[in-house]
Amino acid sequence: MIIGVDADGVAFHYWFFFMRGARKVIKQWLKDGHIVRLVTARPFMLEWLTELVMKLGGLGGVCVTHVGLENDKTEHLKDCDIVIDNNGYNLESLGVEHRWLFWPNSGISTDRGMLVVGNWQEIAAAYRHLVFSESKQLIVKIL
Repeated sequence: MIIGVDADGVAFHYWFFFMRGARKVIKQWLKDGHIVRLVTARPFMLEWLTELVMKLGGLGGVCVTHVGLENDKTEHLKDCDIVIDNNGYNLESLGVEHRWLFWPNSGISTDRGMLVVGNWQEIAAAYRHLVFSESKQLIVKIL
């Protein structure tokens, strides 16, 4: 699976502190063999710092994609299986099947085809549910 994650406000609190639970979940995805693409629109000079923080956090296998402030990051996410972003407009424009809106402490629901997740524990649970559902479907097809 290719999993696209927005950097600011999703993987990190602003200024490079991992959101609670993010590092553990992303590390597990890498261990499970998934490609994790961290997309950031940070100014170019901060791209190297983002990569450094990922490496220091034990997540050197994460692909950091810098799009810059003037470009559309959805172009770099359209081939993902799952995209997690805190911007619903970005998610709406994607043709990705699994679009997860990261909206901490909101308690909102959406009818726009997005799953609303409030923290990384909910992201981990949604991922486990998705993997379980897909493996169950595969077993049924084999039988």
